[in-house]
Amino acid sequence: RVAEHRLLERPGCLVANSRGELLVTDLANRVIFMVTRSVPAKVKVVAGEWNQPGILSEGRISTPVQLVLFVEAAGRKEYCLFADSGNCAICCLTGAHSFDADHEVQPITIHGLTESYMQPYGLALLQDGRLAISEDLRKRIVITTLNMTARAATVALVLSHHQLSAPRQMATLENRLYVVDEKAVRGVVLASGGGIRGSWQVLRQSFEAPRGIAVLRASDEAGHHIVAVSDTRKHQIFKLTVKGLKVLSVKVMGDGRTGHFDGPVEASSFPEPSGLAFSDGVLAVSCLGGGKHGAVCIISPNSFALKLLKAIESGYHAIGYVLPSAKPEERSNRHKPLEEAIGMYRQFVDTCDALCSYRSQLLGGRQGVEGPDGCMCWHSVRGHVILLESVTQLAADLRATRVSNLHRVTLYALLNESRVEYSFGHYVIMTQSANPTMREYAGFKAK
Repeated sequence: RVAEHRLLERPGCLVANSRGELLVTDLANRVIFMVTRSVPAKVKVVAGEWNQPGILSEGRISTPVQLVLFVEAAGRKEYCLFADSGNCAICCLTGAHSFDADHEVQPITIHGLTESYMQPYGLALLQDGRLAISEDLRKRIVITTLNMTARAATVALVLSHHQLSAPRQMATLENRLYVVDEKAVRGVVLASGGGIRGSWQVLRQSFEAPRGIAVLRASDEAGHHIVAVSDTRKHQIFKLTVKGLKVLSVKVMGDGRTGHFDGPVEASSFPEPSGLAFSDGVLAVSCLGGGKHGAVCIISPNSFALKLLKAIESGYHAIGYVLPSAKPEERSNRHKPLEEAIGMYRQFVDTCDALCSYRSQLLGGRQGVEGPDGCMCWHSVRGHVILLESVTQLAADLRATRVSNLHRVTLYALLNESRVEYSFGHYVIMTQSANPTMREYAGFKAK
């Protein structure tokens, strides 16, 4: 769980920025938090005053419901748009791109309304930059055109249908709009010039209390995508595999318990899951918490863990490491041929190095406490990269000198020799020894 803290009393909805940091509404304390993905997570209030509901002109918010992230075309600025149902307003939170940025709440003026005010609940950004606003009490969805420079929106279309009972949270993918509507999830295809194409379709209606919804484009070529829906009464999340507006399969995540239990998704708990957001294939879930304080948890795909564990296993096998419980034949055959072992070691190093580089890219080049990617293993990965270069060069030198028993040389021996060479060189530099002797080299041990 990214964050399980008493500050998160009733986390409602959430959205992820480009760095993977989460913006989370708290329905009990009437604020919006920002939560980092680091461990331990950092939490701070970025909108509203703690447990002080009020009007926007006083710098307070009342009932923040759904959040969406608006990214400018240049990608340099990110804004968090949220519906404040208590103040009957749509608001813009600046500085959504970073935990360390300055944050300010500004109201969005809605033009073209037939009523004097809105009763917003859900928000969704369409692919053409328009903003969809659901009003559950008025049983309709209002499509507006945004002008972020003027902090304004103009009503372009109103979708109202007898099938819509109480449209709430929404999500979009391409030209499709998905809506949590009372006890069902409905979808519709939006026409490019405005309006809808066809009619509303029911994706699934066997929910008890659906609340959060998020959409992820699948990586397959069949055009499938994932629609995740949370059910606060069943304490479960439903993962719908969808093509167009047709559901192909349903997977249930969570065992229905109300506590805070981690583990495989089938056996973990989601106490009153209320908000969902995808970020790089990872599903973030905000849970109201039932009778206790809430939590924000992460559902990570197994593919990443399997890739990382396979790379680590390749590194262990490359140096001939075996478990204490290994059989005698496994111990006798643990040392691979030198070229094969170096290839396995390279796979391990390249995977870890790529992960550090990707993490650094997500952080936008920001320097972390332990390294440019902000993680403690950065220095260790740098050391493995240097060792890989050393053993590769040592193996090439041995082949060039036509060593007769090269087939008996193991990667483990070369790694130890590389550590000695590197550490002795560091020792010479630090001690400013101009003429190190062979006796010093022979007696030197790598630390």
